[in-house]
Amino acid sequence: MKYSTFLTVPVLLGAFLALGGCGIDSSTTGSDGGPMAMDGGTDGSHEDGSVALDGGDDAGTQKPPLSGELGPIEGEAKFTKTTEGVPMDGVRCDAVEYDSQGFNIKGQVCRPTAGDKFPLLIANHGLGAYKSTHAAAWAKLGFAVFESAYRGEGGSDGLIDYCKGEVYDVRRMIQIAKAQTYVDTSTVGMVGYSHGGCVTMKVLAAEAYAGTTKFDAVVNVFGPADWAATYNHIAKLQDLCLIDSKPCDTLADLRRATGGAPKEEPEAYEERSPLFLTQLLEDVAAPLLILHATGDSIVPYGPNCGLAVAMGEFEAWHIGFDGNAKAGAPPACNLNGLTWSGGTAPTTTYGAERTIVVYDTISPFGHAENLGAGMNMQSRALAFMKNKIGL
Repeated sequence: MKYSTFLTVPVLLGAFLALGGCGIDSSTTGSDGGPMAMDGGTDGSHEDGSVALDGGDDAGTQKPPLSGELGPIEGEAKFTKTTEGVPMDGVRCDAVEYDSQGFNIKGQVCRPTAGDKFPLLIANHGLGAYKSTHAAAWAKLGFAVFESAYRGEGGSDGLIDYCKGEVYDVRRMIQIAKAQTYVDTSTVGMVGYSHGGCVTMKVLAAEAYAGTTKFDAVVNVFGPADWAATYNHIAKLQDLCLIDSKPCDTLADLRRATGGAPKEEPEAYEERSPLFLTQLLEDVAAPLLILHATGDSIVPYGPNCGLAVAMGEFEAWHIGFDGNAKAGAPPACNLNGLTWSGGTAPTTTYGAERTIVVYDTISPFGHAENLGAGMNMQSRALAFMKNKIGL
């Protein structure tokens, strides 16, 4: 799949073509992707939008293990194949392969050609956008960058699982990365774009709960927080399917992975959505930056504001069309629990441990990572990582 719904948009035309809908009756699928109701449920059945857990170490008992992609990681901490890349501009990117739940998963590792040990950065790409995470640029900052292609992408075995099996694939990559002699495991960052932003949040929750990885900085760039809302957000854009059918194909594939539309399989959408993991995420200590835009025709930004409210203690910034901070909330983020600051928004130094920045953009350019506000998002992501990790 060269092009799809939840990915970083490489060109102007792509921003238009990455829209979807294709005759799907969104009136039967619930949420419209607008202001988030804080009951969190895709069908109104959930009260708090969190995962129910029994026990816990706050009562002096061992936390119960989670299951599936959030549970224990199995397998040897090694790559099954490594093909060395040709050094270019001070960076070498190797092609790697490894086993994940019986699937052969491909990936890449980029690191500086000079030096012995480097801080670890996990880079998670958008759907259909493997190798679009600026891995070489991150490596030039001094990181050893590990990017999994995930199952179903980049020549890997399996099928796309939409922020489920991919989470396990990335956690396996982390396990292997930490065993490499050139990795400084005392400093770990993670960044995710679009679908990879969702993967990033779930990996963060699982690793924090298990106590296996302490992240020093995490960035989520327009990742879906609620897959039901994302499905419905795209399904409303029915006429744009005449321009390109790929987004419609993506929604069909999402129904394949989940078993149906959100109204038919609400739990399958919830288990893929970070918004329903807030009980795990609220106690995460890692500095976190969430970046999104109002004109995102692919992933609705409102659920990420809802996620910030549910996690708590976020500093919120609304960047207007003129590039200046606005004191008022973006339309889909008018929620109790977020105070939108005026004045000068942080660009290089971030005092808060949790920050959300929402940009005003014209649709469909809110999901174009290298156009307009998207370019500013990448600059902020780089600056946040450097600031929190101390590069």
